[in-house]
Amino acid sequence: MKKVTDRLYFTLWIFFCILCSPALSSDKSKEDQSYQIESNHSDDEQFDVYTYLEWDEEAVQPDFSGYYARIKKLSDGRLALVYERALRTKVRFSSDLGKTWFDEIDVSGKDGYSYANPEIIELENGWLVYGANGRPTNQTSTNLLPYTISVNISIDRGVTWSNDILVYTCGTTFSTGCWEPSFLQLPNGELQIYFADESEYLNSNEQQISMLSSPNHGLTWLNKKAISYSQGSRDGMPVPLLLNNSQEIVVAIEDNGINGQFKPTTVRTSLENNWNQGPVLKGDPLRELAVSSNLLPYETYAGAPYIVQLSGGETLLSIQSNIGRKTTNRNIQVYIGDEEARNFTRPSTPFPSLGDDEELLWNGLGVLDDSTVISIASPGLRTSVGHVKRVRLEWQKGGCQEHFEPGYFIKQLYSQTIESCAKACEDEGCSMFQIGREDDVSGRQGWCNLYAKQCTNNYDPTWDTYTPLEL
Repeated sequence: MKKVTDRLYFTLWIFFCILCSPALSSDKSKEDQSYQIESNHSDDEQFDVYTYLEWDEEAVQPDFSGYYARIKKLSDGRLALVYERALRTKVRFSSDLGKTWFDEIDVSGKDGYSYANPEIIELENGWLVYGANGRPTNQTSTNLLPYTISVNISIDRGVTWSNDILVYTCGTTFSTGCWEPSFLQLPNGELQIYFADESEYLNSNEQQISMLSSPNHGLTWLNKKAISYSQGSRDGMPVPLLLNNSQEIVVAIEDNGINGQFKPTTVRTSLENNWNQGPVLKGDPLRELAVSSNLLPYETYAGAPYIVQLSGGETLLSIQSNIGRKTTNRNIQVYIGDEEARNFTRPSTPFPSLGDDEELLWNGLGVLDDSTVISIASPGLRTSVGHVKRVRLEWQKGGCQEHFEPGYFIKQLYSQTIESCAKACEDEGCSMFQIGREDDVSGRQGWCNLYAKQCTNNYDPTWDTYTPLEL
């Protein structure tokens, strides 16, 4: 009985194969056959959104000087600009988005110290909290002062400021100091301050990222937590971000233990865990290179990261680097990432006209609205406004003659030059239909986007393509 059943199944299978063969199931000749490329999208989702940055042609240079600046838009519409100058940290406000600035206000400073690395945050209760790094200036054997992290608080929208509130005391030498404070407030009101910390490493050049928290809007601070450490390396310049989903904390740092010279890197924790897992170590999956080594090679310096997120979900990461420059002088680059602060690509510079004999450092980013950001850098203080362009790439079905693989879709290629982008396209057996953009970074760094591909033989105009449309 089993042999009869097997023979019956085999006969039915042969009949089915003959019935479904191209010669019997279609009236089209073989010459008319072509592979049809189907969309990856469902019928109710026929587009992707492609995002890039366009910067104003002319950067703005205020009529005052400063260094290591940070800029924030406040809930009342004003801009707050913090910077260091003449051994003190300062703040100015603007009510016209940076076109003009009110008079400078001294915030932190006392005898025996220079104050540096300013940062500011507006809390949910309306207070402004200003952070700074105190550095002793006149150390003697009988008067050794410690490096410090301190804050000042304004409860009247920046008109007056409290005296220094000491957050943390580090060592008394440059090699055991602490640096670069930055802030994050959690949904439960907890205020966190992050900083680069050498005080734990008396006999090495290592550095970790530390964090303290305040339960009362910065008036008092609780015990320190180490949040990242890479043995033999120097984690530095932290900037924290609570992602829009409010479920994950991401901190952008510079890391010289992950891919050669300093590179922008992220370390992260869930909001629920809140760094209770201990420091994120070298090799931990919670430590990720932020920008691909294809864009920032091993030998390239790319430090001083700053990270923000737009209401639409895009994350923006700025760095200082000499990539694409004719000299070792550095300029600012900004990369676009996804809603998880990953996959940073599409570099652009807010200051494309910077001369080869000039240099800009210590970049900061401020979000002005859901599609506009402002970049600031020093020395001298320069600002540039960037406009986030979201292009809807609509799917149009099409095909290509035989030899074109089914399911072979649009490609986006990023590279140092348009020429290498074209070569990459050629290597994949296609020719370029359109170069999407060549975003020029200092005249040489470019990227291109392949909107469409066609077969190298038997060209057929019914290819697949995307149509760029402004959202």
